[in-house]
Amino acid sequence: MMFGATPKQGGNLLSRGLNQKIAISVLLLFLMLPIGQAYQGGISGGVISNGCSCHGDGVASDNVEIAINGLPGNWNYSQSYTFTISATTDVSATNGLPQGGLNVMSNIGSLSSLDNSTQIQNLQLTHTDEGNEVRNWTVEWHAPSSGHANLELRIIVNTVDGDGVPDSDDHWNVETISVLGPTTEPVHGNDADSLFSSQLPMIVLLISIILIINFKQIFGSLSNAKKKRELR
Repeated sequence: MMFGATPKQGGNLLSRGLNQKIAISVLLLFLMLPIGQAYQGGISGGVISNGCSCHGDGVASDNVEIAINGLPGNWNYSQSYTFTISATTDVSATNGLPQGGLNVMSNIGSLSSLDNSTQIQNLQLTHTDEGNEVRNWTVEWHAPSSGHANLELRIIVNTVDGDGVPDSDDHWNVETISVLGPTTEPVHGNDADSLFSSQLPMIVLLISIILIINFKQIFGSLSNAKKKRELR
């Protein structure tokens, strides 16, 4: 009687063990890949609701200063406003490598991209692959045609060092900007016609008064001139 594995069984066991080692090695390789690379083409939706969780240990940093220029003090109906977003930070930057990204959300109106550095995802504005290599962006916001709500913009900017590893060497921050809404309702075409019609009697009355006053002045001047001629 023979005990132990036969040569055929031993070969199967060896092959099975080798396959398991290969599978484990491939799994570990995927786990070691930098997850931050997935957002070089933009980030939006629920993953950004609490900020940037994969950079800077997931905590907003004052090392990133966000500047917004071009927004008005008050927005007006159906107007479009172009503004710039830029970031200054102590995180190093290298041309041709990832430098940063952004996500912009608005509570009213709509955002739009002006060039290939930004795009719209899930009604939010974010960077593209090209916009991942800069730290300043120019975007546009379109005001609604009605309502009085203040515009609230939440802007998240991430700055990275380009090494492809989302870690504590990268920093991000968030800024909230408010723009006051209009205090009166917009006047549309039909509303304008209605307003003119309602004011027409008053306009006619004012014109009549002006004509009467001018007529009296002209008539008075003629009367005075006639009297002077008679006296001569």
